[in-house]
Amino acid sequence: MRGLYHNATCRLEPRVNHTSENRKRGDILITAGGKRIVLDVMVTCPANRTMVTKQYMSQSIPGAAAACAVKWKKRKYLRTMPADTEFVPFVIETGGRLAKTTSEWLDGFWKDVADQRARKLRQASVRRTCIEIQRQLFFSNAYMLSQFAQHLTTTDPIQAAQ
Repeated sequence: MRGLYHNATCRLEPRVNHTSENRKRGDILITAGGKRIVLDVMVTCPANRTMVTKQYMSQSIPGAAAACAVKWKKRKYLRTMPADTEFVPFVIETGGRLAKTTSEWLDGFWKDVADQRARKLRQASVRRTCIEIQRQLFFSNAYMLSQFAQHLTTTDPIQAAQ
């Protein structure tokens, strides 16, 4: 997220609210210019058994798994989020599709910037961030597939069928 906030600090796994009974943690806390933003990151798979049901139909509705994950994150965190803190469920599907709320949040870094030079710099920064996230997903998916292929080739077919 370098280049999106000037003089920002980031902290990993911040407590969402400072109470003894609340143990919820976000993934990233961004503090910039007196503004606090908690990101909670989730990668969700549209092919997950739960998502491929009549209720969610992620196999035929693009972004359905991401939308479901956003709702789940909001239910989990919004009630306990301090009033002075923005909460962003940063959700991406395993194929690289960003949740609509995630895309809108990222677009907010450049859409209202009047200065064309600053606008282009921020657009480029958002683009680099998205490319890097998708690149990491690609590597992760490739590794998972290689592990699965290795399992298929080393497992006794008769034993696997039982």
